[in-house]
Parts: sequence; C-alpha cells; structure tokens
Amino acid sequence: MALALILTAVLAGVKSPRLYASENLSDDGVSVLVHPELQVLPLSRGDLQAIFTMRKRRWDEKTPVRVFVLPDNHALHRAFCKYKLGVYPYVLRDHWNRLTFSGTGYPPTVMENAEKLRDAVLTTPGAIGYITSDALLHSHPPSGPAPRPAPQPVDGDHRHE
Repeated sequence: MALALILTAVLAGVKSPRLYASENLSDDGVSVLVHPELQVLPLSRGDLQAIFTMRKRRWDEKTPVRVFVLPDNHALHRAFCKYKLGVYPYVLRDHWNRLTFSGTGYPPTVMENAEKLRDAVLTTPGAIGYITSDALLHSHPPSGPAPRPAPQPVDGDHRHE
C-alpha cells in the first residue's frame, strides 16, 4: 500500500509524503503524514500526542513544527483523535483553547478539507497532518501557495517551550 502511494506520488511529479506507520496502533485507515524533507519517522503515540497538543514545537533538526488539522466535527479528525492520539476531539480542542486564551501557545491551523490539508503539509516546511490512505492514493499534486500557518513564538521566547 505504501509502495503504491509512493509510486502514485512519483508519477504525479510530487515529492513523496512521508507516512507514519506503526504495528502497535490499529489499522484504522488514518495516516499521519509529514513534510517530505523531514527525517522524523517513525513517530510513537507519545510523539504524536506531544506534537498535536502543541507541546513539541520543534523537530530534532530545529525546524519549527507546523500542525495542520481538520475541523473538530470532521469524521477524519474524530478518527485521528480516537485511534492515533487516544483522546476525544473535545479534549484536544479544550487544550488548544487553554493555550490560546492563556497566551502560552497557538492552536494548529485548521484546513477546510483533507485535500487542502494534504497540500499544506506537502508544501509547508516542518508540517505534519493526517489524511485517509484512500485520499492519499487518489489525490493530485498540490496547487497554489501553502496557507499561512498560525503565528509561532519567537526563538528567544522560552515561555512556550
């Protein structure tokens, strides 16, 4: 399946997205993907929790983490939260709201659909998101500029790390 995805992406002229795959998580049809230039895989459930709760703000090579998600009521977002993070979507949203309202962090960038999320991850350095395996196999290359991610803290601001 991953070979078919890579072959599809190569034939379409797109750098291959890096897929998260782990035998210890259920085969639920939800794939985590990261920007093609990142060398961070595999990611554990703990890694994903740290990234998607915005606690991990930089990749190992110091590239800022840019998180892209779907709306809270989207079926794929609910499946991702349940199967990959082990939390309910409302718990994640409450956490993001606390970060925002306390001024200690920023929520992820919400994309309106899975195709736009995929395009954003493929075109934004340091990006991570999720998508269904079927959507990855039947999608086309990203078009247009990447969306602007939420503002991130300045390097000298250690309150957010």
